[in-house]
Amino acid sequence: MHPRSFLTHLAAGVVTLLFVASVAMAATEIVVDGVGPDREAALKDAQRNAVSTVVGQVVDSRTLVANYNLVSDRILTSSQGYLKTYQVIEEGANTAGYRVRIRAVVEQASIRDDVNAIKVLSAKRGNPRFIVMPDPSPAADAFRPGDPIIGQASNGVQSFLVQRQLEVLSAPAYNMTTGLTSPAAMRDLSMWGAGIGAEYVVYYSVMGFKEAGGRTFKKATAVVNLTVVHTGTYRVVAQAEGRGLGTDQNESLAYRAAGKVAGENAMAKALDQVLADWSNTGTTGGNVLSLIIENVKGMDLQAFEEALKRSGSVNMVERRSFRDGTATLQVTLDGNAFDLGDAVGQVMVEKGWSWALSAADGSSVTYRVPEEVSLLDE
Repeated sequence: MHPRSFLTHLAAGVVTLLFVASVAMAATEIVVDGVGPDREAALKDAQRNAVSTVVGQVVDSRTLVANYNLVSDRILTSSQGYLKTYQVIEEGANTAGYRVRIRAVVEQASIRDDVNAIKVLSAKRGNPRFIVMPDPSPAADAFRPGDPIIGQASNGVQSFLVQRQLEVLSAPAYNMTTGLTSPAAMRDLSMWGAGIGAEYVVYYSVMGFKEAGGRTFKKATAVVNLTVVHTGTYRVVAQAEGRGLGTDQNESLAYRAAGKVAGENAMAKALDQVLADWSNTGTTGGNVLSLIIENVKGMDLQAFEEALKRSGSVNMVERRSFRDGTATLQVTLDGNAFDLGDAVGQVMVEKGWSWALSAADGSSVTYRVPEEVSLLDE
């Protein structure tokens, strides 16, 4: 063999070995059991157990405990996405139902990356806050807001969020004269929610159907249709339908039980989309800084946000909260706090506005609007 040909083959062999080693380091082979009422359920249980075991191997215990709910939602419930291959090596029925044993190859790198992303998200940005409310303009054949099933559906949505360690804020009734079909109506709803301090507003409607029951028990099905709106950008980030079956000796109580389950199921379907939106919010390239504006009115704040987005130096502006006249914006830009101050100053000069800089550090800038100043042109 020619020396150059030998070196070429040797180099190719080294590359192959390195590639195999890299694949081996990125994946783990594990043998686990799964049980369930049938073979399909047992297989899913085994796959979940395989991923759960590898999660425990590649993630430190403090991270896993602190972020268990998010890890469970994002990773363990979608275990098949982390399984490279699996092989059933034993199976059969037993007294508990059905049992399988599999040899699975689980990808480590994706799990580690996803958990690290969750850890950073939780540490730097906290969890979003929610307001849950009946749709102020539900369909004609839906239950009206005063019906008890509406409250039970809200309980279902809220209990699901609380179980995931997400905060649900108390809110007064939201009054409106038109349906939530126009950008203006969505903006008004978002500003109302942001003013209370929520990052997301969940609104829903409920429909119900009587099911055939026995002599003693009544059955009913409830359907909850919900929508989740991000208050910082006025965007609909998730829509979902959840169904629930309720059984009780009293028909009304059967409807209520069904409403609670339907609310839980609807929120369960929507939450992954909401958390994905929350993770992606503010990922535009650049530095993320806080801009706090005190003593500002809602319409004035909206006018400023729109002008700041057009300033040229800012990549993204998101409203994080707006309460008692104080707004906190998350601004992403290519620069630092001084550059943010320049961008705000540019907008103020352009519009003839007058604000007072009251505080600034490396991560935030605070302005106060004088009492006598109105930002909007007459």
